[in-house]
Order: sequence, then structure tokens, then C-alpha cells
Amino acid sequence: MSAALTTLAETWIRNGGSGCSDDAIRDRLRQMEKESGSKLTAAERTRLLKLAAALREPEPSLDESGIEELLHEPEPSLDESGLEPEVPAPSDVDFGPAIEEPGADPDLNGRARTQGAAAEEPGPYRLVPIDWEPIIARGIPEIEYVSEPYLPARKRIWGVGAAEAGKSIWAASKASELTRAGLIVVYISQENGLEEEIRRFVRLRPDFSNLRLYVDQGLDLALADHVAALIEVSGGAALDVIDTLSACWSGDEDSNAAITALDRDVLLPLIRETGTSPLVLDHTGNPQPFVRRRGVSAPRGASAKGQKADFLLEFRATGDREFQIAHAKARGARKEPLCTFQVVDGEDGALDVVEIETPADAKTLALADDLVEAISEAGALTTKALREAAKKLQAGVRLQNAAIELLEAEDPPRVAVAREKIETESGPRDARVWRPTGSGDDQLALGDEL
Repeated sequence: MSAALTTLAETWIRNGGSGCSDDAIRDRLRQMEKESGSKLTAAERTRLLKLAAALREPEPSLDESGIEELLHEPEPSLDESGLEPEVPAPSDVDFGPAIEEPGADPDLNGRARTQGAAAEEPGPYRLVPIDWEPIIARGIPEIEYVSEPYLPARKRIWGVGAAEAGKSIWAASKASELTRAGLIVVYISQENGLEEEIRRFVRLRPDFSNLRLYVDQGLDLALADHVAALIEVSGGAALDVIDTLSACWSGDEDSNAAITALDRDVLLPLIRETGTSPLVLDHTGNPQPFVRRRGVSAPRGASAKGQKADFLLEFRATGDREFQIAHAKARGARKEPLCTFQVVDGEDGALDVVEIETPADAKTLALADDLVEAISEAGALTTKALREAAKKLQAGVRLQNAAIELLEAEDPPRVAVAREKIETESGPRDARVWRPTGSGDDQLALGDEL
């Protein structure tokens, strides 16, 4: 804590900073911290924001004595407040050193920020609308990434696949890569065993000072004190790997209500309080809504897994030390085409995971799955619209032709194509129309662009 930094921030707010939005004030405070080399506590930051809010009113609600009292009131004790009192982790579970200051959450959602603030300082719950002014001024924010294209920042990521499908080795390799880039990664492993994780990470060669590895420590994300312990050790982390869901959570995987509670009570607070991206590794099972209807490579259990995920990665073993990742869901971003990876031995016993060329037939099958999904979601698509959907997936003409030929030859077919008369803005015309098998044949009304 720095009294000089607090005084500097107070002076800036008094001299016009209070007229800025809360987002702009947070950005300025972070800049001041970097320039001064000091850190504000969460309580100090909250008081400065309250000061700005008070000065922003047409008739300021605080006089000088009120401002002094606000800025210098003692920091609250969470135990005394009654809000989320700290519950120590069981003595036989060591989650590592406590982190004093979780990373700031730059999420634009005012409600999420308010809930985070409530844990820092007691106060009544209130809803805060999105501040449109900075959004309009800066433009619609693009998705930030911890590592493109599969690991977005501050999003819920699920990686699913059968045993030996490459989930864990890819996650460990990506975690090691991120630590070498200076980012902190929390890796919770309760499936592969201590000896295997040590052997694997030694060969993957992470920056061990940035890797927080916890193996077989009895973490159960169904318990509130275990969730609090995870949030505590995740401060400042860019990625949290949960390997695997069934090993780290005793809840009912077949219950949508239980999965929704996991998302609400564990994953979202983890993002909100620390700014990390949780990557949940899970086993395969039933087809999921809003993703390709693969079944064998979809998450097992409740459909809420697919609904709540921001990014969904499907892993498939394709050969000796080879696997593929299908980008089944990417909320707010473009899905990547099917990619193939290989685990290779490097020099001096090192281990690497490298991308290799995906066979043409695998690309064709993946694109066909994507096109079936596009047809199912739209209800009906002309061939022109279907090719436009394929272009958005970075598929060239040859790959488009191969996938369309595959769909036409399928037995039993997932989709059917027939020539129909459709209504366009310039009048009726004939077109080849694709529909899910068994769908109705109501006349299709499409724009000229289709």
C-alpha cells in the first residue's frame, strides 16, 4: 500500500477525473500503479471509485470531512461483515500460498463488477448498467486471447474427449508454453497421478516459477471452501486447468441444474475474482446443443455443459501420438478449421506438441459436420448460402465440393437437397435447397443474396 499513490489518485479525481466513467478511472488507476511501482489495495480502489461517484453528482454528497472519513476509514474484515467469511481449507489440502491481490476484471458487465466489489467491501447489492460511453468511444471490444485460437481471456473453455485423446498432454503443453511467455498458470490434476505429472512437466519444460501445479490434493469444487481456496491461489493467473471435471467435482454430471450451479458458483466467480480463464477437461458422452452432433466426442452428461461453455474443444485420437482438435463452439469468435497435432520427442529428452497437416479426408468430414450444423440451425439453406457458410470456415472450393458430394452420398442421409421455388426480394426463382432429413417442405423465403 502506498500513501503517496493514494494521494496522487485522489488529486487526479478531484481535478476532473471524477467526470470519467468507472472503467476509465480503473484504467487510470492501473496506469498510476505501473508508473509508481506501488499497488492499491482492493479497498483503497473501491474508496476512490466512491469518491469519484460522490463528486460526480450535481450537488456533491460529501463535504471535506466526509471525504476524509471515506478515504481513511479502516479496511473491512470479511469475517466481521458476514459476507463470504473466509473458510480455511482442510489441513490435509495444501493449495499453496495465498495471493494478496487478485487480477482486475476488465469485463464490461457492470453487474459482474459490482458482485466482485461486494466481496471486497460490505454494502447492499445493486445492479449497475453497462456504461455505453467508453464502448461507443472505443468501439465494440474484440475478444482477447490468452493463446489464439483456442484459449480466450476470461472465458469458460471446455476440452472434451475420450481417454488418450490428447486432452491432458495438449493442456499441459499449452500451460508450459504460457509460463515460458511469463504468464501464470494454475494446473489442478487429480487423474494422472504425481509421477506422471512430474515426468510430463519436466519434459515439457515450463517456467516453474510461473506454474502452480496441484496434484491429487482432494479438491472438490462442490464444496464452497474448496472453491474459495482455488480462487485464492488463482490470483494473477491467466489460465486454470481443471483435469478432469469428474476427478475435481462430486456433483451430478447428468443434472442440468447441477452443471448450471457449477457454472454459476465456481467458473463465473473464478473468472470474476481473478481474471483467469478456466479450462475444464471432461470425458466424452452425449451430443450437445449448439455444437456439432458428434455424440462420441461431445461432453458426457447434462446438455448444460455445451450451453454454458464459451469455447468447446473436441479432442480425437487419430493415430500413434496424434490427435485432432475440432473447434465445436466459439462464442463471439470464428471457429477454427479442424487441426491435427502430434506429440514429438525433442532434444535432451524434451517433449513437444506440434501442429501437423490435417489429412484431406478428415477435413472433408469435419466440414460436412459443420454444414449439417448450419443447415439444422437455419432450417433450410440454398447451395449458395451453404457455400457462403463454408467460406466463413476458411474452406476452399475443392473442400466445399468434397463435403457437398459427401453429404449427397450419405446413407442414411442427415440432410436432403431438392430443387424448389423460393421467394426472393426480386421475386420467385428456382434454387437447390438443403434441409435436415425429415423437415417440412414449407416454401422458403430468402433474400437475393442467397
